[in-house]
Amino acid sequence: MVLGIDCSRYLAEKPTGVEVYTDRLLDRLIPQADTLGYEEVRLYVKTVKQLEKCLFLIEESKLNNVQVRLIDHGRLWTLLWLSWEMIWRPVGKLFVPSHAMPLFFSKGSVLTVHGVEALRFPQAYSWFQRWYQSWMLKRAVRKGTEFIAVSEAVKGDVVEILGVKEKGVRVVWNGVDREGNSKFNSAASARVKIQNLKISGDYVLSVGRLEERKNQLRLVEAFEVIGEEFHELKLVLVGGDGVNADLVKSKIQNSKFKNRIQVMGHQEREVVQVLMEKAAVFAYPSLAEGFGIPILEAFLARCPVLTSIGSACEEIGGGAAVYCDPMSVDSIAEGLKKLLMDKQLRDQKVRDGKKRVDLFSWDRCVEETVKVLNA
Repeated sequence: MVLGIDCSRYLAEKPTGVEVYTDRLLDRLIPQADTLGYEEVRLYVKTVKQLEKCLFLIEESKLNNVQVRLIDHGRLWTLLWLSWEMIWRPVGKLFVPSHAMPLFFSKGSVLTVHGVEALRFPQAYSWFQRWYQSWMLKRAVRKGTEFIAVSEAVKGDVVEILGVKEKGVRVVWNGVDREGNSKFNSAASARVKIQNLKISGDYVLSVGRLEERKNQLRLVEAFEVIGEEFHELKLVLVGGDGVNADLVKSKIQNSKFKNRIQVMGHQEREVVQVLMEKAAVFAYPSLAEGFGIPILEAFLARCPVLTSIGSACEEIGGGAAVYCDPMSVDSIAEGLKKLLMDKQLRDQKVRDGKKRVDLFSWDRCVEETVKVLNA
């Protein structure tokens, strides 16, 4: 049987959680492709950068049964061009690690679902995103697709919303990068960049696209609630623009504490990690998350975490985080205040986070994924 792997989200310039997952998974999965038990493995890429990296891994690992197909088209790559490839050069099983299936694929293919937020929070997505996620997932169910869910929370959504039987969904947690700032030059460069951005003093850090689902609107309001009491505290928001990012920016511009709120846009991981190391609190009061890698990154950075009840945040944070109701500004403000005022609590959560993060490993993620591919 031939196994096809969709590598279209590999090596993204500005990776979010899905792209980080794809990178870490493929970096470990491709070198062991000869051991997967398939007569051939085909890697589908859409950029020369992806092609060169895959060829490097094939050569370095001395793989004999791996081929790379460059599908050099931008728009509708999955919906149209990967579908065309599946028609003319079908595979026995297609593995898609980035939650978007083509029009045509074989029965028994494997799809990783990172969340169904477009169905849970349709107001935060375009009509096309809502339609495509709904249509694609329901079609995948009809075609007997095997699902990997990145958390129990996502599995629950897939079972509830799509009517998939529980045995058809395997939970495989993401891992977390542990090397982070071990490279001195990267860490030093990140610290210089932060100095140039003039970030100093105590601050609450939030990382995520500026959009309704990430809940920066209520976080800004909560910051305003505690702003008078913590009169030197700042709020730092890191992340590119998402749907309705202008609403978040307008909220900040009209805030009486706008001079203490800094919007940094997308930043490299080394910069984010150093920001976490220096933050007083990492605030992640998202309305819905399929996993929440930043929670684990904050644990690694020894930064106390405030995150949301519900979705996957509780599952990932366990007892190592402080929780709030993401729909309540007062609850978010109370959680921030509790962590800012109670050093003993902060220290305890840092210790708990250090232990908690040991449960998450990219090597374990790949090992469990291989079991699904070989089932």
